[in-house]
Amino acid sequence: MPNYLLPRSQGAHRVAAIALFRTLLAQCRALPLLEAPQLHELQNIVRNRFKQARHTSSQQMLRYNFEAGYEAVDCLDAAVAGDHQGRLRVLQLLENAPAKVKQDPPVLNPKRLRKTIRKRDRERNGPLETEAEAKPSLFERPLPLEQLSGRRKVPALFNAQGLPVLRIKKPQPQSLSGYLADKLRQRQKRHDLRHRLDEELNFARMEDEWDRIVNQEAGERSLRLRDSYGHAFQQHDRKQREPRWSDALVFARRGVVDQINAQREKNIEMRDKMIEVVAKERELYEREKAERTAERSRKWLEQSGQVDVNADMS
Repeated sequence: MPNYLLPRSQGAHRVAAIALFRTLLAQCRALPLLEAPQLHELQNIVRNRFKQARHTSSQQMLRYNFEAGYEAVDCLDAAVAGDHQGRLRVLQLLENAPAKVKQDPPVLNPKRLRKTIRKRDRERNGPLETEAEAKPSLFERPLPLEQLSGRRKVPALFNAQGLPVLRIKKPQPQSLSGYLADKLRQRQKRHDLRHRLDEELNFARMEDEWDRIVNQEAGERSLRLRDSYGHAFQQHDRKQREPRWSDALVFARRGVVDQINAQREKNIEMRDKMIEVVAKERELYEREKAERTAERSRKWLEQSGQVDVNADMS
């Protein structure tokens, strides 16, 4: 393995380490004549040792760790097989191990860790800046001139394949393009589903017609049998309403058509609101344009009058 590659990011190293880890835990659980607290402490030793060595990148240290792990597997195998010396060695290692490695390894919750880091940064750097104020809704327009960055521009209302769109400025935002593409894709899926249901509905009606013919033939045959054998076959001529093949398809098609019609009505309502917004914006635009024209005329007249007065005095 090249020295510049981290071992924990390589597949072969990860497979070998995970296999060794699982083998050790399995053998710890299989040890006989050990109490539950001792088994738990033994498993914690394995977990903590692997957790301590997970960032080791030295080839020599990794070789020592794997050799120690395989030696521990051999010792546990002997103890599980009933070897008295192996069991004594396991108990001796468990007794000589530090107390901290016998405890449960700390489990870091990523969400809780992020919250702790955010709280620490807030205490260190002060409160975070408040988020920017939300942009006004499209239907809250027209906005006052003081809230605009420049002159007022009348929004452009256009039809995007049946979807009303109100564009405030160019270029068109990427979010608006994504919204339109998603809506058009959704509408096309509904139309495709409606066409497929129409085709399946034709086949279902053929099946219903065939069932009607078969039931009619079976009903006539049951009547003939009843005439020959008396009341033993009276139950065959009872007409019961059975579900038809087309029932589910008709219900599904009605639901799709209702969705298409509801979206169309929503688009019409949205279009009317947008037309109202454009009308108000245009009215304010014409008014502000007239005010600017009047202001320019007034300034021009003032400058012209001042020039004439200076000419007469000279």
